[in-house]
Amino acid sequence: MAAPKTEVLKRIPLFRDLDGAALTFLAARARIRRCTPREEIVQQDVPAEAIYLIDRGRASVSIAGHDGPAVTLRELGPGEIIGEVSLLDGGPPSATVTALTRTELVVIDRRSFTELLERRPQVAGALLPVLASRLRRLTAWADDRAGLPLPARLAKCLLGLSSDYGQWVGQSRLRIGLKVSQEDLARRVGATRESVNKHLRRLERMNVLAKEAGHLIITDLARLQTLATHE
Repeated sequence: MAAPKTEVLKRIPLFRDLDGAALTFLAARARIRRCTPREEIVQQDVPAEAIYLIDRGRASVSIAGHDGPAVTLRELGPGEIIGEVSLLDGGPPSATVTALTRTELVVIDRRSFTELLERRPQVAGALLPVLASRLRRLTAWADDRAGLPLPARLAKCLLGLSSDYGQWVGQSRLRIGLKVSQEDLARRVGATRESVNKHLRRLERMNVLAKEAGHLIITDLARLQTLATHE
């Protein structure tokens, strides 16, 4: 793995305010890792001795339950960090993170990052909003799963995908640029593939959704937004 230049590190919000000396220190110890789609970056309960910061690409965060299939919690994009909890408590990752697209990561071993925190305590302060945001997202996800019926969860999931990957291909046709399978959707909403298939077909009959060349097309965004808030 090649060492990143300081310009790459400056693109990451966590390091944006570091001075030149700190960036040079970090660049000498960090490495670039490139991942292909569906490649695991970290694996749940398998010790990882580094943190990873996404420079380019997107990744999904999923957990495997003891009595069911893996469930996707959320997605990560450029500037986001992987492994910050393990860094703080020394434990193994609590989730598996998998590249969704071609992804470029800045990899920093735990010892070097800890030394950076000692040299520049403001980095530790910058981690606090990251941890708070993760906790809020996890709480919202748990609330949705417990309180929303599957049709609403699926509609909300499709809206999230359209926000991240949406491409307008007509006056009222919003194409989800990322190809997602029914299995992928099932993991995101905590349901079976068969249930997701049933509700996708229902959305097609309602003229809210269409399929085209392996992509999902939202054809009635306002109706989908209404369905996402229905309890």
